[in-house]
Amino acid sequence: MKKQPLEDSLNTLGERLRSRRHAMGWTRREMADATGVKETTIETVEVGRTRPNTDQVMAWCRVMGMSPNWLLTGSNEWLPGD
Repeated sequence: MKKQPLEDSLNTLGERLRSRRHAMGWTRREMADATGVKETTIETVEVGRTRPNTDQVMAWCRVMGMSPNWLLTGSNEWLPGD
């Protein structure tokens, strides 16, 4: 998967998730359909009201081609294996 530009200020898990979703050109509905995670869950994580469980994180990372370490902590490259 080709790297897409991501926003510079990604301090929270929700900001990183939203940035990656936007980089893919997806709405929350499209992301929910692709990952099997409810649209309302995606919204509450993006705005910082809740934290995702391990299964949700892994589904997002697998389908959206990003590193769980990057999504959870913001450290290292966002692509798996980088």
